[in-house]
Amino acid sequence: MKEVVGIEELKKQIWLNQDKGIVITGDAGTGKTITVIESLKTMGITPILYRMQGIDSTDIAGIPTRNEKEHCLEYLKPKEIHQIMSNPGQKYALILDEVNRAEPEMAPILFQLFEKKIENKTYENLIVIAMINVGQDYDTNIDFSSDKALL
Repeated sequence: MKEVVGIEELKKQIWLNQDKGIVITGDAGTGKTITVIESLKTMGITPILYRMQGIDSTDIAGIPTRNEKEHCLEYLKPKEIHQIMSNPGQKYALILDEVNRAEPEMAPILFQLFEKKIENKTYENLIVIAMINVGQDYDTNIDFSSDKALL
C-alpha cells in the first residue's frame, strides 16, 4: 500500500493509477473527500460523489422500466451515470465515499465499477476512487475480508 502525503503526491498517484481502482483510507474527518474532489478539479477531471451509506442499486444502475417499442427492459440511469456514458471525451472520477458502508447488495455493482464498467461496457473516461474510513469503531456493511476479489 502506498502512503500519500500532500496534494501534489495525491494528484500524481491518481494520474498514475487511473486505469486501476484507487482506494484511499484514513480516519474520519481528516479531509479525504474534499482533498480528492479539489485535486480532481485542478486536473480537469469531473468528480461525481456517491456517499455509499444508504445507496441502493437503483441509485447507480438505474430504475428498471419497460421499453414498449423495443419490447425489453431498460434502466433509466441517474443523471451523473448518464453523463459518464454520454461524454467519452470528458474524464470523470466516481468517488465512492465510505464504500465499506455500502449495503451488501451493492457488491456486484461495485465489482463492475472497479473494472470501469457500466452495464458490462468499459468506460475509459472513468476513474473509480473508493474511500474508506478506518478504525475498529467504524461500521462496515460489506465484509471485505471474506471476499478476496472485492478486497
